[in-house]
Amino acid sequence: MSEFHVIKETLAVTARRRRWQRGWRGFWKGFLIAGGVWLLGLILYKALPMPEPVLFGIFFAGWIAPIAGFLKEFSKAVTLNEAARWLDQEKQLKERLSTALEVADSKKDGEWQRLLMTDAATHAGSLDVAKMMPFSLPKAAKWSFILLVITAGVGFVPEYRTVEYRQKKQNEAVMKEVGERVTTLTKKQMTNRPPALESVKKALEETAELGQQLQKAKLTRDEALKNIAKVTDKVKEETRDLMKNQGLQRMQQAARTSGQDQAATPEQLQKQIDDLKDKLGQEPPSTKELSELQAQLEKMQAAAAEMKNQSGNEAEASKQAMSQALSSLMKQAEAAGLDSKKLEEAMNALKAGKTDQVLKELNAAFQDMEKMKELAKALENLQMQKEEMGKDLAEQLERGQVAQAQSSLQQMIQKLQSGQASAEDMKKMLQELRKAQEPAEGYGKASEHLGEAVAQAQAGNKSDAVKELTEAIKELQKMQEQMGDLESLMAALENLQQAQQCVGNGKCDGMGWGMRNRPGFGGNCKGNEMSAWFYHEFYKSGGKGGLKAGTAVDGTWSEADVKEPTDPLLTTKVKGQITPGGPMPSITLKGVSIRGQSTVAFEEVAATAQSEAESALAQDKVPRAYRNAVRDYFDDFKKKQ
Repeated sequence: MSEFHVIKETLAVTARRRRWQRGWRGFWKGFLIAGGVWLLGLILYKALPMPEPVLFGIFFAGWIAPIAGFLKEFSKAVTLNEAARWLDQEKQLKERLSTALEVADSKKDGEWQRLLMTDAATHAGSLDVAKMMPFSLPKAAKWSFILLVITAGVGFVPEYRTVEYRQKKQNEAVMKEVGERVTTLTKKQMTNRPPALESVKKALEETAELGQQLQKAKLTRDEALKNIAKVTDKVKEETRDLMKNQGLQRMQQAARTSGQDQAATPEQLQKQIDDLKDKLGQEPPSTKELSELQAQLEKMQAAAAEMKNQSGNEAEASKQAMSQALSSLMKQAEAAGLDSKKLEEAMNALKAGKTDQVLKELNAAFQDMEKMKELAKALENLQMQKEEMGKDLAEQLERGQVAQAQSSLQQMIQKLQSGQASAEDMKKMLQELRKAQEPAEGYGKASEHLGEAVAQAQAGNKSDAVKELTEAIKELQKMQEQMGDLESLMAALENLQQAQQCVGNGKCDGMGWGMRNRPGFGGNCKGNEMSAWFYHEFYKSGGKGGLKAGTAVDGTWSEADVKEPTDPLLTTKVKGQITPGGPMPSITLKGVSIRGQSTVAFEEVAATAQSEAESALAQDKVPRAYRNAVRDYFDDFKKKQ
């Protein structure tokens, strides 16, 4: 390598390193600026109601400064002349390198020049550039660290927000949550059970749109309540229209009273009963018998646990008592048709003095008995449901047992198509169809098709009679679909009511959201506001849904509970004495709790109060004699809005 190349290589390394060092310092200058921006942005966020997205935007924007600082400084190239002058100055080389660089370009080749190059190359070769120019943190880095520490400290300072702003943000969060739930549940309901009626589909779509609107959290609380009330009224109106149908009322009642799957046919129920009997035996024990056996087992489990701490004569006496009790229990279990293997093993363990094993076998026997009890309970429920089934088509329609009625019609069709029906069979069939015409009037055009089927069968046109019966089955199928629509509407109403309470109270704690997956108001709806509203509407329409006097509709309410008094203003059977000046009875109702001056519109207050009153009515908080008066009071408010 020539002397010039040594000089040039040293200057090139120096130039590259100086360029990287400039970029490094530029980066930290930019980082210092970014730290200042972050600190300022955080202070503003803590002091002002700045949205969180803006704060995140400031954070990401701050990273632009160090990147820009690096690029700005690194983009400035360092020439060899600049590197030579810097080295001459830093190492006190008296311009040897810069002079050598200039002389190297000269075409003269004198002795003085060679001496100059030799001297410069000697000094250049002795330089350790990396050692002279180490990468270290500049001052800007130290100040940046201080700023970051301050910023972190400010991060622990709580934000200053006014009460109005906090309330606004809480309302927005509640509306967003409510909207998400209403939208999700309504869409899921529509997917699982597509509406049959166009009007119902439109009402549910409006409910889902309301949810999407609430999710955007751009409405004020008053606007949200007003929109919820508007959609609720629409859904209620659709529900009222459906509930006017007598067939649907009967189907609702059937679903409530049985609490079982109304879609099951008699054949399906019998198959389920046979399956359970295969597991339990042809003469299965009752749940009462099993409960009594379990009670004895529990006592023996407690006695076995105490035996572990006994000794001597006391232990022997307990062992004898346990042996007698076990023997008696084994006999009872065998008499009930139960497997007593676990009890026998417990007896063997008792004889062997293995108390722990006795307790283990007793626990296993208890678990087996618990499973048997569940099966026995299911069997009893199925048998009860079968007993409640109508014996003929008329009773099935009267009781709202549509699936069973469809099965009966299908059997008639098969009998007609087989051509093997005797004159006596045809006579019975025609009588059954005639009898069913009146109960079928609430099921679309089913009654007309049954009447026409009778006429065609009497005329000997069996094929036409089959067509009419098939049409009657289709009408019943339509009613089942409308029943599904009614259930979807009721689910939407419940969700809207939850939404109204959430938005009104500014919180959703303890609110239950859900879906209805089967027809009828099951046990999960006991005491529910919508259930109470349903029955109020039901009895306003005359109560022609097939309820019998004293029939329990959900285990809590009966017809007598909700029957209209003959005279709402008649003073009747109020016990106690009136004491002038004494305290008056009062009823505590849940309501919107807001301090300060109210700015809520009257119609929203009325809607919320009506909702809460319905809730109180459903939960028996209002005495029965005053329930309809409370309903009328809020209905009058609603009419005046």
